[in-house]
Amino acid sequence: MSEPRIVYNEGYLDEQTKRVVRRALLKGVAIPGFQVPFASREVPMPRGWGTGGVQVTAAVLGPDDTLKVIDQGADDTTNAVSIRQFFEKVAGSRSTTSTVEATVIQTRHRIPETPLVEGQIIVFQVPIPEPLRFLEPRETETRRLHALEEYGLMYVKLYEDIARYGHIAKTYDYPVRVNGRYVMAPSPTPSFDNPKMHQSPALQLFGAGREKRIYAVPPYTDVASLGFEDFPFEPQRFTQPCEICGSEGVYLDEVIIDDAGGAMYVCSDTDHCERTAAARAGGVQVVASASALRASVQQPGGSAPPVAERSRAAAELPPVGARRGAAAGLKRPQQPAEPGRAERDARGRELAEPLLSVTGAGHRYGDRFGCRDVSFDLWPGEVLAGVGESGSGKSTLLGMLSQRLTVDEGSIRYRHGDDLVELSSLSEREIRRLWRTEWGFVHQNAADGLRMHVSAGGNVGEPLMANGARHYGRIREQAAQWLERVEIPRERMDETPATFAGGMRQRVQIARNRVFGPRLVFMDEPTSGLDVSVQARLLDLIRSLVADLGLAVVIVTHDLAVARLISHRTRVMKDGGVIESGLTDRVLDDPQAAYTQLLVSSILQG
Repeated sequence: MSEPRIVYNEGYLDEQTKRVVRRALLKGVAIPGFQVPFASREVPMPRGWGTGGVQVTAAVLGPDDTLKVIDQGADDTTNAVSIRQFFEKVAGSRSTTSTVEATVIQTRHRIPETPLVEGQIIVFQVPIPEPLRFLEPRETETRRLHALEEYGLMYVKLYEDIARYGHIAKTYDYPVRVNGRYVMAPSPTPSFDNPKMHQSPALQLFGAGREKRIYAVPPYTDVASLGFEDFPFEPQRFTQPCEICGSEGVYLDEVIIDDAGGAMYVCSDTDHCERTAAARAGGVQVVASASALRASVQQPGGSAPPVAERSRAAAELPPVGARRGAAAGLKRPQQPAEPGRAERDARGRELAEPLLSVTGAGHRYGDRFGCRDVSFDLWPGEVLAGVGESGSGKSTLLGMLSQRLTVDEGSIRYRHGDDLVELSSLSEREIRRLWRTEWGFVHQNAADGLRMHVSAGGNVGEPLMANGARHYGRIREQAAQWLERVEIPRERMDETPATFAGGMRQRVQIARNRVFGPRLVFMDEPTSGLDVSVQARLLDLIRSLVADLGLAVVIVTHDLAVARLISHRTRVMKDGGVIESGLTDRVLDDPQAAYTQLLVSSILQG
């Protein structure tokens, strides 16, 4: 008797792998828009052919399903045909080119024009699932931004588009917010298809094989495309009809038809095009196109402003050619309020109590303390300097005060509201909220505190967007005001810090750290590496901001001249400890500790 033939596993993947993928899919459905890690497997096709989408399809496809595969809207490309034949062989399922007949649709960067219905599943092939990656390359940080719902960074890219082109120019992979929570990259689908995702009756699944991520949008879920109040999201539009079937309001591809560059525009969705052409030839009523669906399903948050209103907003921007001087086209609001005036009045009432209180604080690196037994109070409007040689513990102290480093002994308390709050008792979310709303940090290297390839205006406007500002015109005006205040002219606000000299970069960094009205600013060697004349201008700027706005500042420096010029009190550090402290003039003019005398004498001899 012959041995029974071993039947090849249905859908190519083994059952254990399918369970792994399905568990990830269930998590994705339970938390719409959240990127779920999964153990991506090797599949018999090149990377870039949709290995993530293939694994998701293999996990959900059954013998009773009918599969449709779309490649950029077409059903007859090598990619689409190969994947369709692959599943016919390994899963035994039927395949089709009809959207209406399909139960599972695997797609590369398009959503069909024919509206999807309940019971259908559409699987997107995703090359890069992280929408924040191109502005924040550190994966640990992007995960943190998602977890804490900090999405101001996504608006920076939209801001840059408007500043450069006069409108949001992103036409594909346009970011969306799912169910009012997670920001998601909808694969490189054109923005034309974004409205189809909102409240879709179909289950939408996304697979990124190379990145090992899966996410999902359940049926009837809100999917809102990001935008500003004065520049809302607008999908692509095509004015001409398809030259094959005559459809209007559909996504069109440009097809070059001769060597002279002649072109025709045809439906990207070949199934829709063929059915529409056949129906019209037979005099049959044509199925409603996706444009009718978009008209009937309104985006969350209400409709876009009237065309005339949007035109007026766009008219305030400079023409596309005048990119460098884009700020000149925006009118200043009448009688702009001086930044920080209200905050200054409020801070005057707090002078009776310290803003920051440090008691016996220390930070340990392994079995060695980088800084220990530090105690002081900092008051609103006061500048405290920490001076010492390299390795004395200055930067460790600054990192500990700003909660970038842990407090391993002692305590640091901050006046939050009416109470002095122990910082170590606050959650990461609460600490990061302080960074966004009440604390600034000026880095020694401006590249650590700025996005070097984002415009100066975008850099200064980012904290406003992080705090919820969504009106492009007001964000831009505030950024321009602060750049002018730090002596950077408006006509240069659309240039990137990469094109600026060191002193200008530091001034942009100061503007970025002042635009949201912090109460406390930390400065780490802000004048290091700058020419003497540039240092003097920067110190004058810092001193005037402290005097005008009542800022509290903690600055660390190895330059005693810097401490003398801008600080009220100075603490001299050596080997992680404070060896002398007091009023700056007293410490530098009448030093008591031998090390302080050595520091002062070395400056005098130099």
